[in-house]
Amino acid sequence: MDAYENLREQFRTYLKAFFTSDKTIKSCEYMAFYAAEHGDEIGVKFDDIISSGISLEDYQKHLEEYFINIKRKYPQENAAVHKKAVQRLLDFVKGDPIIPGQTTVKKAKKTKRALAEIASPTRQAVLDYLDKWEQAPNHKVQEEALDLLFGKLFPLNTNLNEVLLKCSSLDGLYSTNIFKAYPLALHIVKLDIDARLASGDAQLVNDISRGHGIRTKSGKENRVLSFASKYCSRYNPEAFPTYDHYVEELLLLFQAKDGFSDFDYRKEEEALRDYPTFKKAVADFRKKYGLEEFSFAQLDRYLWLLGKDSYTKKPRAKK
Repeated sequence: MDAYENLREQFRTYLKAFFTSDKTIKSCEYMAFYAAEHGDEIGVKFDDIISSGISLEDYQKHLEEYFINIKRKYPQENAAVHKKAVQRLLDFVKGDPIIPGQTTVKKAKKTKRALAEIASPTRQAVLDYLDKWEQAPNHKVQEEALDLLFGKLFPLNTNLNEVLLKCSSLDGLYSTNIFKAYPLALHIVKLDIDARLASGDAQLVNDISRGHGIRTKSGKENRVLSFASKYCSRYNPEAFPTYDHYVEELLLLFQAKDGFSDFDYRKEEEALRDYPTFKKAVADFRKKYGLEEFSFAQLDRYLWLLGKDSYTKKPRAKK
């Protein structure tokens, strides 16, 4: 495998132009290089695949037979998915791939999450999207309902019943996929967050998003970053910009195009999913494009709506 390590690393970087999920990137990389590890058992040399010495259709047939022999479930479906990963690798090796740092909107249209033309942010563009936000009655009603719940009815976070109601309501209105409200509410109460909310402690969002014990079906902790940022923002919106997949995607794109901040757009798992880094990125974004007159909440609405309009398919939510 040492002979292919450099290619794997380049391909891994290339995949970040397509996927936001680190798990998806690793899975696609694994399947694309499957023959490099199991070529002898499959009866196909990896070099023959790269050099087109064997067609992808023939490779798929060999894979089906191999998966049947090792009694893997759904051999045909598995072989088809592997074939798609290899096709993506061949596109990278022989085609005109999207390389992070050289990403253009025109090239990005090749991806499943195709991008429409996205111009650099301007004051007028923000104003237009804020007006669009105001025209949607459900947005205003949802915000008013949450302001009532968080600001007037239950302003503190020391009572478990009150925090549970806020967790459930926020998740229900904004689909933050927390899975289980009770353990998260208990986690928030134990963290004793009120003083940290008032001081604008950015690390608090990381602390709420982890350590709650809620796990996905795969057993991995459910990182509720979007929920945590929205929860904190209800109390101190100028200290806590809200994280969202659309916002993350656009920040990564504009960073690759214009370099407005100092985070590494090729490593979003280590960058924008660390909340203090995300907060700094939004602040840098605001400064770079001369949008200081707008609050974090206004920029969030702009980026979220821009993301919805720009992506023909929503970024895949993590399972």
